[in-house]
Amino acid sequence: GCAKEHNGFIMTQNEKNAGKKDKQPIFLSCPFCREAIPSSKGALRQLEERMLQNDANAFATMASIFIDGDIVSKDKLKGLDYWIRAIELGSAAACCTVASFYRCGTAAAPMDKKRAFIFEQAGAMRGDIMSRHTLGRSEYEKGKHEFGIRHWTIAAEAGLQMSLDYLKAIFFANGKLPGKEFIGKETLDNAFRVCHAAQVEVNSEERAKHSDVEYDDFRC
Repeated sequence: GCAKEHNGFIMTQNEKNAGKKDKQPIFLSCPFCREAIPSSKGALRQLEERMLQNDANAFATMASIFIDGDIVSKDKLKGLDYWIRAIELGSAAACCTVASFYRCGTAAAPMDKKRAFIFEQAGAMRGDIMSRHTLGRSEYEKGKHEFGIRHWTIAAEAGLQMSLDYLKAIFFANGKLPGKEFIGKETLDNAFRVCHAAQVEVNSEERAKHSDVEYDDFRC
């Protein structure tokens, strides 16, 4: 089972998060060893209360719970419904998740690449860099290489390493991958610098945000 010190950390964080105005996600399983925590039922009730307040993050978290099926009975259709509700309430990240459902096809969402593309566009317009990346992939796969590379450049400059790797792969493929004509060396160098700077900034913000949490004390 989950170590007692893990449970203590999770319960403390849940209590703090429950009262925050920015409504940080409530932990329902241990982020260290993935065990369901004893306070899961209480956290679910808190989550349901936040859903009644139309909290997009709460709907997204509940969606993951039903998709994973670790704490409640797995129900992918209900999970998808909650993801879509999160999008309606303004979640950008949920757009990419729903797009992946339709891109890959599931029992809850049969493959529909046109619908996936719509959700990718919505996520990108809301500023979600993973949506921007997958939108680039969709465009590139359709033969719209310039559009795809534009999206990857934007995502790379926002700090997404995956998009930068795609740009590098095309640039150094010696013509074996289409689209190199849309990636100048100066463009690639700039994307690399900006991507690195964005990653450093994000890491610094995360360190500052979690400076009061001693994660090293909770290693499994």
